[in-house]
Amino acid sequence: MIAFITLDTKEDWQKFIYGMLMGRSDDDHPRHEHAPNVDRTWMLAAWWIFVHGRSVKVRTRKTKNGNYNATNSGTFELNGRTIYFTYDHGDGRPASVVFRDGYSRGRVLLNINDQQTTVEQKELLKLLSPTQPSLPQAA
Repeated sequence: MIAFITLDTKEDWQKFIYGMLMGRSDDDHPRHEHAPNVDRTWMLAAWWIFVHGRSVKVRTRKTKNGNYNATNSGTFELNGRTIYFTYDHGDGRPASVVFRDGYSRGRVLLNINDQQTTVEQKELLKLLSPTQPSLPQAA
């Protein structure tokens, strides 16, 4: 069964990002074995989704101990459309974070990986949402 959790609070985001980078309790395989060489890319992707995305939902998976853990994939809303994000092992290509139109089988919108510079990654992410979020005005 595929289930999703919504990242509504600061604590939800902290738990998701920590799990992405450091591993989650009951994970079938530690992050450093499952998703090597994308720590910088994941941090940038998580920051970008946090800043620009709305209604962020992360897929869950039932672990061998029967608990449900977040996975490294999910959806968010951006300018009225659904964007799917996931980790891609690469299979001969560099491991990367992939953004797709709609859901898991949607058209690839962009692909970022640790072989790109941070500047290159940020330029690619701007293609999804070229506008900057507005900051609250000081009183």
